[in-house]
Amino acid sequence: MMLIRNKSDIPLEIIWQIVSEIDNDPHYWYGIKKVKNLTTDGNTIVREAVSHFETLDAKK
Repeated sequence: MMLIRNKSDIPLEIIWQIVSEIDNDPHYWYGIKKVKNLTTDGNTIVREAVSHFETLDAKK
């Protein structure tokens, strides 16, 4: 597991607005080509992700 730390002056609210838009994951996660959210139940999201390498089924 790799831990990366970075310090920024950007307010946490702005960062959360960016990372909480899970439909934009392909813009921020290396290897993810396309994401299709199948179902949402509270904090559980079932999605299909197509990576640059293979098709993945994952729970988030």
